[in-house]
Amino acid sequence: MGNEPTFAGLFALSRRLNHMLHHFIKDSVRNTPLKGYHTAYLLFMAGRPPLSGKELSDALGFDKAHTSRVLLELAELGFACREGSKNGLYSLTQEGLEWAQELKEVFRRADRLLPLYVSGEDMQRLSDISDSASEFLKRLSQEEGRHENT
Repeated sequence: MGNEPTFAGLFALSRRLNHMLHHFIKDSVRNTPLKGYHTAYLLFMAGRPPLSGKELSDALGFDKAHTSRVLLELAELGFACREGSKNGLYSLTQEGLEWAQELKEVFRRADRLLPLYVSGEDMQRLSDISDSASEFLKRLSQEEGRHENT
């Protein structure tokens, strides 16, 4: 009975995993002007044509206000630039592309080490758990919505 899944347990596991990944990202940009949250934007924008803030928000799952702030920060740091004055499209500068390459190399090194600690079966189980948790949260949200409407 002690191993029964609970919502609190799922939440705690998710937070632990997120915390570990956050610290890995944070460590990867230590001694740089970048913040951990910049990495998602740099990696996504690298090698793509100019993108709007809305496209980036939708693709990365961040709200538009956060994305606008990050794009301004990246532009101030010289890693991104706005294409034209009115169209609101952003692309990486040469320096931004170079940092994205550095980050990709950090992730490649992590990819080479990961199998020493996590098996393919472990990854599949995590993926299955993620899918199950996502379905659970959708249903819970729907139930809560029905509950509020009554």
